[in-house]
Amino acid sequence: MSDRYVAFESFKWGLDARKSELTTQPGALLQLDNAHINNGGEIEQRKSFVKDPVPYPLTTFGLQDTDSGLVTFGSRPPTTPTESRSRAANVATVVTSFAINLQLQPGDSVVVTGLGGVGYNGTVVVLTATSTQFTYASIGPNEAITIDAGGLITFVMPLPTGVTYQQLAHPTGFRCSSPGVFVTCDMTQVTYSCNFRGKAFVIARYEDGNSFLYYDGSLVLSSRNGLVLCRSTGAQNPHSLAIDLAVQISQFTDWIALPDVDETGAAFDGSTIIMTPVGTHIAIVPSATTLNGILGVELIDQNNPGVAGVAAQVTFTLNAGTNGTVAVLAPMKIDGTDVQPLTPTATVAFTISLAATATAIVNAINSLTSAHGYSASTSGATITVTAPITFGAITYNLTVTTTGDITTTIAGGPVSVGSFALNLSPNGISFTIHTTFHTIPVRTVKASTVNKVGIPNFLWEECNSDGSSPPTTPSTIRMTISGVNGGTTATSASFYEPPLQVGQTVHGYFKCTATSAGATPNTSIIVFSVTIKLVSP
Repeated sequence: MSDRYVAFESFKWGLDARKSELTTQPGALLQLDNAHINNGGEIEQRKSFVKDPVPYPLTTFGLQDTDSGLVTFGSRPPTTPTESRSRAANVATVVTSFAINLQLQPGDSVVVTGLGGVGYNGTVVVLTATSTQFTYASIGPNEAITIDAGGLITFVMPLPTGVTYQQLAHPTGFRCSSPGVFVTCDMTQVTYSCNFRGKAFVIARYEDGNSFLYYDGSLVLSSRNGLVLCRSTGAQNPHSLAIDLAVQISQFTDWIALPDVDETGAAFDGSTIIMTPVGTHIAIVPSATTLNGILGVELIDQNNPGVAGVAAQVTFTLNAGTNGTVAVLAPMKIDGTDVQPLTPTATVAFTISLAATATAIVNAINSLTSAHGYSASTSGATITVTAPITFGAITYNLTVTTTGDITTTIAGGPVSVGSFALNLSPNGISFTIHTTFHTIPVRTVKASTVNKVGIPNFLWEECNSDGSSPPTTPSTIRMTISGVNGGTTATSASFYEPPLQVGQTVHGYFKCTATSAGATPNTSIIVFSVTIKLVSP
């Protein structure tokens, strides 16, 4: 072998077939098979394309790159609540909401949690399925159909590595059929998608033939506006048309629309009251496309001055005492949080008489009105505290604590010297769920105490309106508790909607009982209400 040779330390010039191997410059390649030249000029074998063994579910469509990776789309929600359970010959049947098409196939896997009975929960394999129920193997005693709204079905959706699922729900979830027949409306195609600012912009087509636009999983409202869509009632009717119109009008800033009421405020299916912002005038021209009815428009009022807002108020009275201090606290935020003293100093000391002390408290509160928005007035030893008018119809607690021998009464109940007291924020819940929201909405009530000894115990339970328990007619509202150490020291309760039909409202009363620790425990109880309504936007 010759002792003379030429060493090529890199192929930095890449592939260059323009010259022969005799005339090309050193560091260039004429041919390279199944490899590539990296940034360091080295040869590396190329990676092969391998098909992922996990197929896409038949209920998914499209594939789009985003800042969070590859995303595929469908209309099936990732979870759905249950309505009933039953079992026969070790085969369980679970029924879910009619408003959700399960789109399950035999062999699919789902995770069942929260069901009562024995042996129902766990990761199971579907044996048979329809649009609203499915069966799976479940070892246990036979059980007749049992109402059970406490369960939750989580779909196990196998996807290729690196791909996630995003739900794009139809605006109402239904397509037209015979009146009273509920037919869900599922996705059939993704006709276009792109990456816009790191998120997926998608045009999706559904079984009713309509296409809608979505950005990052949320409906682009302008693609839905103006369309008459069917709801869970089957074919359209004046009631659902009025709701459609009201929802679309209310999307405009400061516009208000009230469905199914006439100009007197009386209930009237199909009639919609539209109120525009101050200074905005409109001229509505009715269309003449209706075949079975009359479409009319009436101008009710113009340049209406409106109704002045009313601020929330609470009154407390200094009953007795000749020495000590009084502290008055209230939330600084509209959501009931950030409770702070309303006075420049944390407490106001007794002075001369109860009436004079009340005047001193009022003057102290009013000295900070420009800062916190609260104001106060007095009549003798009775003090009225007024919340900021922008807070609206709040129901939060005003906290009054005393020292010395001063006693006081607030909101109809006595507060003794340095007493243990319970506060809830908010002190009541009311919320509306739209059928397009397939996640599980939740609202939380938080508890706090004053003048506590050690860690207080909290008991959350459903009750009657007078606070007695158990409730005579339990609601189907679901409640979970959490907080410090959990259990009896739980400092918050969360409330979830039960399975509802469109237009249905559920209402229940709950109470929180707080008991202080120490040699002489004290107890404080607050009863509050929870109201939930399901509407179809």
